[in-house]
Amino acid sequence: MDKLVNLVKKYHSGHPRQVNLSLHNEKLIFSPENINILPKYRIIKNLVTTNNDKQETNVEFSFLFDLCGKDFKKVLIKGVRGIGKSFQIKKLLSIWANNERNFSPVNVLFLLVDLKDAKQNQDIFDVILHQNFHEYDRIPKETIKHFLLRSKEFKTFLLFDGFDYSSSSYFKNLIFSNKLDIPMFIWSREIQFQKLDILCDVIVQIEGLEKRQICQLYTCLVSETAAYSIVEFLEKQRPKTLRLSSIPLIALVVLILIRIEEKLLNKDFFPVLNGILAKKVDYNPDFTYNQLAETLLEIIYFESLDLSQIELGNSGLTNLSSSLSISPYIIRVLNFSDCALEEAAMDAFKDILKHFSHLEELNLGWNNIGVVGMKKVSPALLDVRSTLKIFKICSSQIEKFGVQYFVESFVELNSLNMLDFSWNKIEDYGLNLISSSINKNHYHLKSLKLWKCNISSKGMLNLSKALNYLRYLNEIDLSWNDIGDTGLQFFHDYFYIDKTKLMILKLTNCGFSDEGAKLLSQALLKTIFLEELQINRNKIEDSGIKSLAFSLRMTNHRLKILNISSCHFGVKGSIELSKSLHFLKDLEELYLGWNKIEDTGLKYILEHLFAKKLKILNLKDSCLRETGGLYLGEYFATNNKLEELYLENNELGEKGINLFCQSLKESTVYLKNFNLAKCFITPKAVDALSKKMINFKYLENFDLGFNDFGPEALNSLITLLKSLNTKLKVLKLNSCNMNDRIKDLSYHVCELYY
Repeated sequence: MDKLVNLVKKYHSGHPRQVNLSLHNEKLIFSPENINILPKYRIIKNLVTTNNDKQETNVEFSFLFDLCGKDFKKVLIKGVRGIGKSFQIKKLLSIWANNERNFSPVNVLFLLVDLKDAKQNQDIFDVILHQNFHEYDRIPKETIKHFLLRSKEFKTFLLFDGFDYSSSSYFKNLIFSNKLDIPMFIWSREIQFQKLDILCDVIVQIEGLEKRQICQLYTCLVSETAAYSIVEFLEKQRPKTLRLSSIPLIALVVLILIRIEEKLLNKDFFPVLNGILAKKVDYNPDFTYNQLAETLLEIIYFESLDLSQIELGNSGLTNLSSSLSISPYIIRVLNFSDCALEEAAMDAFKDILKHFSHLEELNLGWNNIGVVGMKKVSPALLDVRSTLKIFKICSSQIEKFGVQYFVESFVELNSLNMLDFSWNKIEDYGLNLISSSINKNHYHLKSLKLWKCNISSKGMLNLSKALNYLRYLNEIDLSWNDIGDTGLQFFHDYFYIDKTKLMILKLTNCGFSDEGAKLLSQALLKTIFLEELQINRNKIEDSGIKSLAFSLRMTNHRLKILNISSCHFGVKGSIELSKSLHFLKDLEELYLGWNKIEDTGLKYILEHLFAKKLKILNLKDSCLRETGGLYLGEYFATNNKLEELYLENNELGEKGINLFCQSLKESTVYLKNFNLAKCFITPKAVDALSKKMINFKYLENFDLGFNDFGPEALNSLITLLKSLNTKLKVLKLNSCNMNDRIKDLSYHVCELYY
């Protein structure tokens, strides 16, 4: 019988115990493990107390556990819709299954019967089996019948949820009658079942959440100070309890506050919020974002309005523009990226810009604005010509003819610091228009982003000449354009990089070879400010790496990010690169994946990698084998505080993992993200890792996917997870050929992928 009780506890101890809210593409999670959502109850009827018992009107959540020591038939727990009845059942089961609190009773068995998930005429014993046991732990129905009706060792209680939702006469007759001689807890809405009221020995009313509990909910979303400010006001205006169903609306209100950088509320905010809650206690999905935004705009002081990833659409922006146009506040940042805006919405947008002469940042990216929309937006930019510093319009279907309209205003935007036209097919024609418009008025432009714009080497001639006007340019992104070696020739000949303060250069997948890398390296010899260099996905090979390494060794000692993944170099290139790594002591991120580095190249790289600030090392698909595991372990054992290590698709195998673990010794590993997917890991290798996991004190994400170690490694995985100081956030075991018992791991990890 102990086994049966343990199987039920096993199910409910690992059962999801959180409330999820998805609002405008953002997921908010309230966890009962972290929030003490235990409401108070008001006793309406109590026939089980004795003369010695203290008669109380208001009782705590623990009162339900106290009743387990009494003799009764039925207990009714009433509550309005949305106050959290189902949530409280989960909390009760969780406390009992995990023995979380000292008032959790012993020799007691709780069995859930959720009538919302039960079929019309489903047998109650079938419901019990499906809702209280894992599929692989299910016992015969006759066994559970025998236990419930004859067991004297354990006192069994049925927990009925959703009584008011069920239309099944079978279950209602079962509850109303005494056919089952088993005590019942019944959760129901405040619906008048006079017969049930008469049959129940105890009736309690859920009072709701207290001030302290509401504060705990708010602190999941805002700072503790802001949470208490809101609740202090609500306490004065309303009763001291609040329905759980109003949380989605509250979260929606707070979500908007979070999205606004300046969270300064004026004195009118709290009365309006209170009014919203009073009228909309049960969440109403028809209460649209636009309506709420119009209300909030009148009561919040702010300088930044971020509406990104909210499907405003053309009509939404039109409605919002009327509120924004009368707003008395100085808005400096507007973010409308990915808001499902089309060219028709730009008419309303023009009206918005007329009222914000202090605007400094504007983001219209990831909308279907098109050429016609750009024609409408461009004249409106003149209203903010003297203040606009950042303009982003990436991936908005602005083709080369759309640029023609933009440059008419661009020549007068003399305060612009950043221009982002990425992922628009502007081609060489559009690039030439922008290049021709760059003049002495734009000497202060600091960032130019033109990735994936269908630019070729022809467009680079005019651009490289125009860049000479930009004395303060510190970022250029030309990634995913086929500029080739010829384009880099123009870059080298005309762009006097020594006259700039270039800090970030991104040329990912630009189609240049080792010749282009040599030209680039010569240009880089003229700068000492470079902090980020991304030239991955270019076929520069060993000779190109040699040229690059020389320039890094000579001048670029401030480099923090270096990405040369998928550059077709091998061991020779790795050895040349290692000679420069010794000088890059500020390096924080190093991406070397998809190159044939091999164990020999890795040895040289790690021997010269002395950057104390290094946090990310990417060695995916680098042709590493067993000895590579040894070199990595030795590196961790000496001078490393790496936070992310990616080793996916390397043939480390069982021997490589064993060498890695052995060479670690007792060193603390600071890794947060560890990727060992597709590394030919065996059950014995998993066992070796599990014994060393005590060294991984900060691990959050662990990827062991696509290793065919099978169910034999399950016990080692459980040991591995238990060895960690904190609960692992993400564990990936995709395509590892595990059986159904893999679900046993879910209790030890927040997110399990398999």
